[in-house]
Amino acid sequence: MSDYPTASTSALIDVLQHRASSPFALSLGLGFAGASAFLFSNVDTLLWSPTALVGSAKERKKVGLEGNQGTAVELWAWYMSKAVPSTGISLAVGALGLTSAGFLIPVSSFSTYGRDLRRILFGSVLLLTSTVPYSFFSITPLNKTLLSLTEKAKAKRANPLYPDSKPASSELYTQDSRGLLPQEESQARMLLEKWIKAHTGRVVLAAAGWTVALGGLLLAY
Repeated sequence: MSDYPTASTSALIDVLQHRASSPFALSLGLGFAGASAFLFSNVDTLLWSPTALVGSAKERKKVGLEGNQGTAVELWAWYMSKAVPSTGISLAVGALGLTSAGFLIPVSSFSTYGRDLRRILFGSVLLLTSTVPYSFFSITPLNKTLLSLTEKAKAKRANPLYPDSKPASSELYTQDSRGLLPQEESQARMLLEKWIKAHTGRVVLAAAGWTVALGGLLLAY
């Protein structure tokens, strides 16, 4: 009985192991993993995180936050303090990995489209990193104002002049929104909803970059 199928399978496994352990493959895998983490963390922020909760008037009403924007902005700030570092790291890993893979495509590449593959990988990096200037111009101004409101909410909540019960002589504070002034409540509500809409643009760019990177991965293998 011929051992040709066994020999062919063994040769194929050897080739795949060699390809998977090459610097190019390792960089490509690391870059795609980073791009994936970056995309899905942004999707989570948009759809299922506390920012999604406080950025939707409908969801705020469900949990009783519609009349308490001070708590809403504090919840937003808490989540952002946790999410930003990990999201930034995943973006850096993805961009560096995909860029390295673009430079490490071997001359004797198993892909016959080396030049196209390099362009695809660099294109995905461009899309992923474009979230940085987009965030700087579209989201950072919102962040600064929301963080300012967060500090005001914390300070006023901790002020002993405004205890848990409604101040009888105060017309500036309502029973459900003691952390912020009424005009600040309206501003916080508007900014939270504007923030989640702006973040949608960041998700679109991340998804585009990830899709291009996936195309490069499929082309390579």
